[in-house]
Amino acid sequence: MKRDDPETRFDESKLEENELLTLCSYTVLLERAQDLAATDLFGGADPYCVVSIQGLERKSKTVYKNLNPSWNETFRFFTENPQALDFALWDEDQFGRGDPMGQASFDTKELFERSEAGTKEGAVFQGELKLEKVKKGKLVFKLICRRLTPVKTERLLALAEEQLEQAEHRVQEKTFELKQAMEKAQADHEEFKAALVARDGTIADLEATKTRLVKEAQEKIERRAQDIARLEATQKSLISQIDKLKEDSQRQAEESKESVMRLEQTLKESAKTIQDSKTHVQRLENEIAQMSQSHEFEVKKPFCVMCGATCLIQ
Repeated sequence: MKRDDPETRFDESKLEENELLTLCSYTVLLERAQDLAATDLFGGADPYCVVSIQGLERKSKTVYKNLNPSWNETFRFFTENPQALDFALWDEDQFGRGDPMGQASFDTKELFERSEAGTKEGAVFQGELKLEKVKKGKLVFKLICRRLTPVKTERLLALAEEQLEQAEHRVQEKTFELKQAMEKAQADHEEFKAALVARDGTIADLEATKTRLVKEAQEKIERRAQDIARLEATQKSLISQIDKLKEDSQRQAEESKESVMRLEQTLKESAKTIQDSKTHVQRLENEIAQMSQSHEFEVKKPFCVMCGATCLIQ
């Protein structure tokens, strides 16, 4: 039997009432939550909702990074007597149920009383509940409560068996798909192991190359350090020679300065000697001039040839 076949689809509204045995039916449309409190350090959350009645639980999907999640999921429950409907919101965690984000409870007794006194479609609640044990947040949902007769129960059981059969078929399909996925994963694993072995060989080669390069680099560093030591020694020697040359140059400059001073003194003395000599020469020249004048006077006097002397001739 196909669930979606119009001719075989179960229509609960057409069944007659029979009060020999009844079940309580709950149809919950979980719509959304609003204005939830953040649970992580970044001001967000990954909320999901657990709907439960008398220990029976149904879990919604997770809406990631949203403080106003929308689920729009439908859950069905059956009990012998009216029970409270419980909601618990959680922040999904990889390692457990997660952090609580609030909870709420709804008493269904009034709805079932209205269902008994009302129509076959049951009593409906559509609204919101404020979340408890948290600072803020509310839950919006729709609930339909019905009383089911034995005929309805039998049909529902048949429908449940059909759904179970379909679920088992889907499980078989999923199991086959899972087996294929596992075989593929095993093949991928073997391929990955082979790749790891090849990679290990490559890593060994790289390690050997690395060791060789490191050794060569250390040898180059040692040679460079020796070259640097020699250059530093040469530099020190050159600096010492330069300092000695500076001292020699300074000493020679001082000696040259003293020689220049002595030469200047000698020049001064020579200039004075020359000046004295010039003065002496001038004096001699004056004396010679005077002597020349005196000699000319004596020549002009009469000279006696006979006596070889000057004499006055009258």
